[in-house]
Amino acid sequence: MTQIISIQDHKRKDCKHPSILVDEDMRYIECADCHEKLNPIYWLKRRAVEEANEKWVLLELQKQVKKTENKVRMKCRFCGQFNSIRA
Repeated sequence: MTQIISIQDHKRKDCKHPSILVDEDMRYIECADCHEKLNPIYWLKRRAVEEANEKWVLLELQKQVKKTENKVRMKCRFCGQFNSIRA
């Protein structure tokens, strides 16, 4: 027996809905990839949390870069100035 699956009913379970289509008349949003209808408040909240996490990760990486830059300098024992260590 052959089972027929409608494309509209089959939604991707792994879709994170990165891009959306907005229908202003019907006041809903739809995922541009899997075409699932989404709650706009839910989608906006999730995007805000993702962006906050990305910003936090960026700030932490910038701190690590500064910390590493400070480790590649040393004080000269003759003149007392700080110089970069050459690789």
